[in-house]
Amino acid sequence: MKFERLLRRYRILLPQQKLVVIFLLYMLVGLVLLSLPFAQKTSVGFIDNLFTSASAASTTGLVTVPTGASYTFFGQLVILLMMQFSALGYMSFSSFLFLQGHSKLPRETKEIMKAEFSVPQDFNLNLFIKSIIFFTLFVEGFGTLFLFLTFYFNGGGFFSSLWSGLFHAVSAFCTAGFTLYPDSMSGFLKVPFVTELTSILALLGAFGFIPITEIAENMMGQPKKISYTSRSIFFSFLVLISFGGIMLIIFEPSLKNYDFSTRVYGAFAQAINAMTTAGYNNINLAASSAPALWALMLLMFIGGAPAGTSGGIKTTTAVTLFAVLVSRLKGRDFVRFNGKDIPQEKVFVASSALIFYMIVLYAVILLLTISENASFLEILFDSLAALSTAGLSLGLTEQMSAFGKLVLIFAMFVGRIGVITFGLAFFMRERQPREREEEPAKKVDIAV
Repeated sequence: MKFERLLRRYRILLPQQKLVVIFLLYMLVGLVLLSLPFAQKTSVGFIDNLFTSASAASTTGLVTVPTGASYTFFGQLVILLMMQFSALGYMSFSSFLFLQGHSKLPRETKEIMKAEFSVPQDFNLNLFIKSIIFFTLFVEGFGTLFLFLTFYFNGGGFFSSLWSGLFHAVSAFCTAGFTLYPDSMSGFLKVPFVTELTSILALLGAFGFIPITEIAENMMGQPKKISYTSRSIFFSFLVLISFGGIMLIIFEPSLKNYDFSTRVYGAFAQAINAMTTAGYNNINLAASSAPALWALMLLMFIGGAPAGTSGGIKTTTAVTLFAVLVSRLKGRDFVRFNGKDIPQEKVFVASSALIFYMIVLYAVILLLTISENASFLEILFDSLAALSTAGLSLGLTEQMSAFGKLVLIFAMFVGRIGVITFGLAFFMRERQPREREEEPAKKVDIAV
């Protein structure tokens, strides 16, 4: 009877609230599995298991204990599956199986999917789900094969190379940043294909599934013009990764000892890992210069595309906010970018996302400055990495107090759900019919 009452209560929740519940249950299941004795090589405490579970469920990659040295094959498999299902979307795989025997998704599932992925209302959700599954399996299979061959021909054993190839292919595409190596990917900077391939996998995951679905529609004989959203995604990725790569080439001290070609692809690979929020280290962040860290924080803050595997405020939000600035500076009373007018509703969403993101970030930083004995730069960087689900760290996370770890768990939770979705889950009420709404409030003039 209690279960039936809980189920009835769940069914009346808003889609955003259901998503929060699903994430919490998902994280708790991971906690239980990682706490099993045969999941651990060494004894791992409750908070550290919870942190690892939250990090995997949010595809962040921040860790308080080394993954390869702390967890057995079973524990690592749990982490891999959590990354995989989180990146695909909590409802995507079950929806894909449902579509094998049905032509349409249930209305409830559609609402949760749209809340999670922020896809346009008129988007072909059935094709979207199929594109997610097939594209993910194809890309990760390709990545696994080439990483396996690279690890194997560089002296690894057959099974260890195969497992490492699979784990890092999934981790990179899911922009999760988990690694089985203590130095992340910095030890592979001079090994052909590893740095390049993990960067490409992260880039494909962070582009999001909206452009992939549109490409799939064209390939299936359903000619469709590439949307404004997809063009904005490609444009913002090109500009921001170019900016980040150039900044690191100029200002990153740990790359100055390499030849020019290694320095260039190392810089761009790290820029990609920051913007896609994949979180792999190709450089020694603890020894980075302030301008290099500033560039990485900007890329983590913006993040990848909507309906993708990355975090951050999203590239389309950044483009919309930039369009607001340009339109205001040109004296317009409407928002236009690249010859297209942006609806007021989208401007509200972008502005709200930025404001709420900054409120949460400020709260996380404030709590950590109280609880942790660390420099402000370390706290700022790791807080931003957690909220953006980026996984990069200046080394603070492993030394945090239990309270500090709980604060970052909250940040990763909000970052994975999305700040707007998280806010709606707690503050939104069911919309009332138009005739039952209150009279519109009087307009006032306010100085801004």
